[in-house]
Amino acid sequence: MLLSIIILIVGLLAAFLIVWFLLAPKNIIWNFVAEGTAKIVVRGESFVKAFIQWKGYTFDKDWNVNVVPEDATHKELWHIGGLRFNGVPLVDIIHSYKLRWKSVRLASEGKGKEGEEVKFHEEILDYVPLRPEVYFTKISAAETKPPERIPLDIEFLVTMRVTNPYKVLFVAPFNWVENVMIRLNALFRDWTGRKTLDQILEVEENPEELWREIGENELIRDTFGKEWGVGVEKHGVQIRKVDMPPEYQEAAAKEKKQKLEAAGRAAETVGTVLAMMAHSRGITIEEIQKEIQGDSVKQKEFLEIAKDLVTRKIGIEGGSYLDIRVQGAEGLERMFLNALAAWQRMPKGKSPK
Repeated sequence: MLLSIIILIVGLLAAFLIVWFLLAPKNIIWNFVAEGTAKIVVRGESFVKAFIQWKGYTFDKDWNVNVVPEDATHKELWHIGGLRFNGVPLVDIIHSYKLRWKSVRLASEGKGKEGEEVKFHEEILDYVPLRPEVYFTKISAAETKPPERIPLDIEFLVTMRVTNPYKVLFVAPFNWVENVMIRLNALFRDWTGRKTLDQILEVEENPEELWREIGENELIRDTFGKEWGVGVEKHGVQIRKVDMPPEYQEAAAKEKKQKLEAAGRAAETVGTVLAMMAHSRGITIEEIQKEIQGDSVKQKEFLEIAKDLVTRKIGIEGGSYLDIRVQGAEGLERMFLNALAAWQRMPKGKSPK
């Protein structure tokens, strides 16, 4: 009797080891379902069922991926380590398919986009990924809003996930990632054609704005979400990079430089304004700042003075004639200009030819 029990235990252990190490890894009769994925069982060419392995999620009756209800009591019989029984031996098999996509990955220790590279994938998969993944796509020579019509190459990152593995493999077009990206590229090109370059560059820094404009599009909401079983994540579309023709890049760089220089002049002039006002009153810069901040009328006067002096400073540096008229100035402006005339001799600039 004891010998029979020992033989039975050894036999069961041997069978388990065969299933675990030989059969399941090759999807023969048994299979392993990795965390965050699903596997499809087919019989011949027909769909039979799907397995899901993702903590907190399950399938509904239509094979949509849903959060497990709090009152759920059903548990699958074979659930150890993702191990599943296919069904009828050698008849029910795990479905495999080819998938092509592009992703962005960190290629070096460089920071930002400089340390990333776009990688193309083409693999035969025996599972369906369920967790959100980031995919890459690009539109080339997409023209901005007329009459501007600047041709741009724009790279996009799209975060999406499979919400129904049955639909994504048997309802959506073959190679679902490529087809989603082809349709999205048409949407992105149309969106670009309704924007100026400045508007696109602003959206590049604000992905939420891009989502507000395209997130409720029928293509994303209905075609992908309801028909194909693909969900684009909220705020899951962003511009990775905008490339302009060389001549536009030079113009943009020049404009950026001019803006930085103008900001520097403004900061320098405002500092001079505060210093001169403080000096004329015999108080500190911090005290004059508090005085201005506590009086809305003085705030307005100060901003007008600072704006005027920035304009004059730019005019001086540009070679134009400078004329400071103190007579007639009132209040804070008169006080400041008198102090400025007394303590700082302003250059005259170049005489006009």
